[in-house]
Amino acid sequence: MNMEPSVNVPALPGKRSALRRVFTTAVAAGALMLGVASAHADGDSGGTFNIEAKAGPMGAIKVEGDGKFSAKFEGDKLVLTVKQPQLHMKDKRQDHTEKNFNLKNSDVVITVDKGKLKLPENGKKTEGSAPGQLKLGSGTQPITINYTATGAEKSYSFEASFTFDHRKHTPRDEKDNKKPKHGDGSICFMDLSVGPCVKEMVTIKAKGSVAK
Repeated sequence: MNMEPSVNVPALPGKRSALRRVFTTAVAAGALMLGVASAHADGDSGGTFNIEAKAGPMGAIKVEGDGKFSAKFEGDKLVLTVKQPQLHMKDKRQDHTEKNFNLKNSDVVITVDKGKLKLPENGKKTEGSAPGQLKLGSGTQPITINYTATGAEKSYSFEASFTFDHRKHTPRDEKDNKKPKHGDGSICFMDLSVGPCVKEMVTIKAKGSVAK
């Protein structure tokens, strides 16, 4: 994952919040998608994730967050879920993120077809990419997850990452749900389509495990 040098810029109360809302979701959702690390003794699965994004004309402002997700196989699907209390945005952007991605009323969910994953045998390791679906805030979008997985007796551990366009998950126009409420849907200062705005793509990096 290429990461350009970033500079931490002091944020105005409204400005930082605005920039962060976009990632709450994503991250949550992103982390979800990749469940990894060791499974719990009682069979529960999950892991942690980090959110990385940039804002401003030159991408000089860092937008970051982290959280936890649950993971499980449901039939032929791998399902990762992030609930509102499990996602934390830095630099006082929590409230803004929850508002713009409706996190208090909906979970972030990532689903992947089990058949698209290269699941390793016990003691072996695989790597690959798989298509998935991210449900966050006001919308859904297809994503591609890059991952490495290691097989154990009762679980699979993973490290994974993906990017998504946050603009597809921000508030929609009240008269036309296909259109963003402000500008092109980017998260910007004071919720309006004026800068500094968050760059469209947000990166989620996760690690954890999922029980077999």
